Amino acid sequence: MGPVDYNSLHHAMVFFERLKENDKRREAFYSCLEQRGKVCLRGNAQNNACEFILFFVSDHSELWELIEQDPGIQSGYCRLTDAYPVLLTATRQTASPSAIK
Repeated sequence: MGPVDYNSLHHAMVFFERLKENDKRREAFYSCLEQRGKVCLRGNAQNNACEFILFFVSDHSELWELIEQDPGIQSGYCRLTDAYPVLLTATRQTASPSAIK
């Protein structure tokens, strides 16, 4: 996979927030992201305070190891690791670039 376009990810998150009360369109958005970017989204779309976690991964077992190891997921801040895959945690109020460690 090529470089991650964080601007596009931000727009995707905003787009998803606007669609989260429309089940059919949300399902289509999940499908599009999964097919084009191998993205796994996790969250509760019924909860206004929900967090959406996007992982660019090739292996789901590796994904869950990253979830368990990275405290950035609990805090809601973005954290980028030196190792690939890149991990991005996004909340309703997306962390500013300066918050990315």
